[in-house]
Amino acid sequence: MRSRLTTLIDPEEAARLARDPLALQWTRTREVWDDAVAERFERQYMKPLFDAFEGTNTELHQLMRMMQDTRRECQ
Repeated sequence: MRSRLTTLIDPEEAARLARDPLALQWTRTREVWDDAVAERFERQYMKPLFDAFEGTNTELHQLMRMMQDTRRECQ
């Protein structure tokens, strides 16, 4: 039987659901806002934000593995 928590948490899906709409909206914005300020904004804010999604995804995977290992040890 799977734990409810591991059933509810899918880090890749969570990251995709958060990242993809934001990436799409940013792409649409860049089609209109294409100047040096937009490039700086992207470098300063958007790139770190998207990098954070990837880092969080990695951390969630590690947390999920630890939870699964703990569950196995406790059974």
